[in-house]
Formats: sequence, C-alpha cells, structure tokens
Amino acid sequence: MFRIKPRYQFLVNNLAKGMIWFAVLIIAFIAAREYLNLNPAWIEAMYDRPSLVYTIFVLSEVVFGIIPPELFMIWSLKGGLTELYAVNVLFLSLLSYGAGVLGYFIGSKMRKIPLLQRFEEKYLLQYKSNLRRYGGYLVIAAALTPLPFSAVAMAVGVFKYPFKYYVFYSLTRFLRFGVYGYIVWQANTIG
Repeated sequence: MFRIKPRYQFLVNNLAKGMIWFAVLIIAFIAAREYLNLNPAWIEAMYDRPSLVYTIFVLSEVVFGIIPPELFMIWSLKGGLTELYAVNVLFLSLLSYGAGVLGYFIGSKMRKIPLLQRFEEKYLLQYKSNLRRYGGYLVIAAALTPLPFSAVAMAVGVFKYPFKYYVFYSLTRFLRFGVYGYIVWQANTIG
C-alpha cells in the first residue's frame, strides 16, 4: 500500500483543496458567463482603469491575500487585454511574488513590535513548531493553493524562516499563475 509521509500529505491535502476551490471558481465563471449578464457599470468602469486593478491586486497580495488571483486573470480577459493575456498573467505573477517577498519583510519587522512579541509568546509558539516541521511545504502550499499567500509570507517572516528558502519555495507561485492562467484562458474559450 502506498503511504504518504505526513509532510507530503500536508502538501497533497492542501493542493487537493485548492484544486476543488479552483474548479468551483471556474464552473461558477462559466455558468455566470453563460446564464447571467454580469456586467454592472462599476465593473465596466474598472476595465478602463488597469492601474486601479493592479493597485487592488497588490494591496490584496500584500495585506489580505483573500481575493483570488484568478479573478484578476478573468478581468484581464474581459478588460480588452486578450492579446496580452499571457504577458498580463506573467505581470500579475511577478507582482504576487514581489508582494510575497514584501510580506516576508513586513513579518520580519513585525517581530520587533513588543505587543506582537507577547502575542507570539502566548498564542503563536505552537505554530512555530509546525512552521519548522512543514516549512517549505507550507510556503509551497500557500503559493499553489487558496491558502492566503501573504499571511504565510508574513508568518514565515515573523518566525525567522530562512529567507533563501522562502524565496526559493515561493517560486512555485509562478507555476500556479501559469497553470491557472491557462485554465482560465481555456474556460473563456469554452462556449
């Protein structure tokens, strides 16, 4: 019987959850495009303001990480950027990767805040051992799945995870954008 080691299982479980979430998002996108007219005026206005969209994307990637990047890929298709879609997805992935590096440094600076030090001592020490145990797997899972990439970036910064390993493992973010970007492109051509 094939047995997955616990660290690999952590990664595999999170990848499976991410794929399920992504499938739901793509199905919702196709259904909405097919059966609903979802073009409110405020969305149409955003098509003409890419700098606003990129700003929202960067803020989401640095601070929250809760807006799925695939929505921005869909925006680039609907925003008249179809000819430059691959370039736009690459640009979004560069912004996301850079935002993750910035999040790491924000986390490393947050560590010096006395209130956070007390909070860490009281509540976060249990997670520190998980970070040591899963380390790169956590970074990869956050880079590839809907786990909040910015939150993980800040957490690894707070817990002093080695920067060279963080930047290496977070390169998988480009893989996510490439694969998901291709799937979004294919979903857009269906129908």
